[in-house]
Amino acid sequence: MREIELDVSLGRRDFWRHYLGYYFSFDFIFHFYLSFTIFGFCVAFLLFGKDLEFQHFVQVSIIAVLFVCLFNFVMSYFSVENAKKLGSGNCKYIFSDEKVEMITKFFKSQIDWSHISSVKETANYFVLPMKDGQKHLIPKRIFQDYEQTISFKNLLRTKLGEKAALKKSKENLKLK
Repeated sequence: MREIELDVSLGRRDFWRHYLGYYFSFDFIFHFYLSFTIFGFCVAFLLFGKDLEFQHFVQVSIIAVLFVCLFNFVMSYFSVENAKKLGSGNCKYIFSDEKVEMITKFFKSQIDWSHISSVKETANYFVLPMKDGQKHLIPKRIFQDYEQTISFKNLLRTKLGEKAALKKSKENLKLK
């Protein structure tokens, strides 16, 4: 039975690097800004109707979009601070063939592998989005050595298959 134990300590920089990386991703820019641009035009049209010239209509729409973006950024800041306080930034993950255990100062939970919707590997993190909308960040810096990283990636590939979007490692290239 394979078991990988990781002590994860996330700081403010980790949370913001992850969230800001998401804010500058194509998915966020396309879905969020496009939807709120349409929302801004609708708000401006409803407030001012046909009495507003097009030039002023665009200005009011841009102000509405900027307000919504600022609101989202402020709410994200508070959610990051609350998440950091709740888990105190320290968590122990135990990855085994049957389940994933997460242990913090306040609680202990077990996550079934089927509950993990996918895994994405970035330059600094492994991001594990859950089916209920939560995301778990695992920094690459916590791995003791390269072999532990490879065994972790292999466990993820084995348990998640196509849902694991991981970078190719040297060992995987040699096997193929």
